Amino acid sequence: PNPAWLNKLMFAIEEKQRSDLARDLHDSVLQDMISLKHQSEMFLADFEKDKVCTNQIRQRLINMNEQMSAVIQTTRETCQELRPQLLYDLGL
Repeated sequence: PNPAWLNKLMFAIEEKQRSDLARDLHDSVLQDMISLKHQSEMFLADFEKDKVCTNQIRQRLINMNEQMSAVIQTTRETCQELRPQLLYDLGL
């Protein structure tokens, strides 16, 4: 059985992680995904109108790819932060 103080600490850490995760997902990943969706919608609309030249298509795809890479990295970092090293070291 864990001491009461350790249970309280674990609960407080868990609540902070949830709050941090919600904020991080909203402020970074969600905003980036909304931007990517908007870019893809604009790209499709332009493509359907046949007004986009090859260089514009290429540049838009490069920009979207770079942004997706950033979203992936942010998500990885957020996931790593969910399990503090202290808890891992304690075997919890």
